[in-house]
Amino acid sequence: MEAFSVVVLVLAVLLGLMFAFFTVLNLFADLPSNPFGSFGVRFIYEMDEVMGGLLGVPHYSKVEAVLLAVGCAGAWIAVFTDGLLVPCLGFICGAAYMLICGFYGYFAGTGAAPFLVFAAINGICLGGKVTEILELAADSDEPRFGSSGSARGDLQIVEIFGAAMACCVVLSAGVMKARNTDERAKFNQRFVRIAAWCDANSGFVWLPGKGAPEGFDDKTLIE
Repeated sequence: MEAFSVVVLVLAVLLGLMFAFFTVLNLFADLPSNPFGSFGVRFIYEMDEVMGGLLGVPHYSKVEAVLLAVGCAGAWIAVFTDGLLVPCLGFICGAAYMLICGFYGYFAGTGAAPFLVFAAINGICLGGKVTEILELAADSDEPRFGSSGSARGDLQIVEIFGAAMACCVVLSAGVMKARNTDERAKFNQRFVRIAAWCDANSGFVWLPGKGAPEGFDDKTLIE
């Protein structure tokens, strides 16, 4: 069990770093003083126009920032404190976010596998923390950092929040499937071509407000 706790700790650090970076990216990459350059413009375009378009959510990058911030908070609280409730909520949020991204990757054609890997990592961390809550509830039931007051109360909150986020994942998948019309599919395919073109041209320039990087030809075919 000690070894598993170390694994959870290491994975929590990994998730904390990743979630922190993408939270900042979602919040600030569309500002006039965008510090992320063309990479940030491309990212926001994908989140707001492609993924947000599939979900029917304007400015989806800001919704994503909230989900990632919760995941980030949970991960770092798991690293630096003995808290269990907030880490569980954070890992649930992180797993749900990654699953939603997985459905997006499937419907948009950008690929789901990387997101499912990170959903599994969140699941591993969640499993470790839920196990600790169960052990605490069966033993002393003493409150930890950020606790609702008892381990049993924390467990109930985790169960309710987990069910709510599972519903969000299923709802998001259903919405994306319903909105993935022929017209939307063509739009998604165009972005897949753009993404491949950007990957092949690492110095690409994508100006804010534009629908593609400079020099991209809509007739470009990617094998």
